[in-house]
Amino acid sequence: MKTYQSFKFATILIITAVVALATGGILKFGISKITGTMPNKEQAVHAQQVDNQHKPTPTASIIQATQYLPASQEQKTNGIKFTVSNFFVENNHVFTDVCYDLPGKSVWDINAATLQYGQLSTGDFAVSETSITMETDIEKGYRCLRLDFYNISPNADLSSLTLTVGNIGQISPMEGFECQEYTARIHSNLKAVAAGIKVACEQSPSGVNVQLIEKSSALSENEANIIISEAMFNQVNGPWVFTVTQNK
Repeated sequence: MKTYQSFKFATILIITAVVALATGGILKFGISKITGTMPNKEQAVHAQQVDNQHKPTPTASIIQATQYLPASQEQKTNGIKFTVSNFFVENNHVFTDVCYDLPGKSVWDINAATLQYGQLSTGDFAVSETSITMETDIEKGYRCLRLDFYNISPNADLSSLTLTVGNIGQISPMEGFECQEYTARIHSNLKAVAAGIKVACEQSPSGVNVQLIEKSSALSENEANIIISEAMFNQVNGPWVFTVTQNK
């Protein structure tokens, strides 16, 4: 029987965007520190560099036979390739291994993912990083994770599973450098530049305020704020969709 280890995740930034369309187009981001535990099959694995000549790919679990087919799938959307494999069920958890391209010289997280099973679905998942290769001047970066969908209804129909990854986003800046980094991301974002978007940012102990100060006249404030929100995390939208069935 496997046990689930809890691990502390210190200083997680929780960022809530409030679009104030009627008050000058201000995006307010309240930032707070929390600590807590997250259910996980294995203790979180630290990022590690791997040989670029042998990029990591999801591999079948060494502890059990393949539970779902196809064993491995690939899909490319908006220039980002995802590879998934090794779906398996254990103690009302569904696990799968995923690898994906990194869009730039940073780290991107999976921000939205859902697992559909029977007539039910869940978007609650924990993540363990298994490997990462950072982008170089000659080669793309690549990251591999194990996803743990831990909120699976007991006695559910798990004969067929569909994983949908909605988007990936660049990780939050280091604490204390949010304004500097967010402003740089927005002003270098191709979509924001094309829309003539300029922002100002104020940082205080209570949070970060990003204010829209300039945009194209063809753009509404709501449209501009959506672009700003996506640019702050250099979001790449999917979806990437994978369906597997039980190997009987």
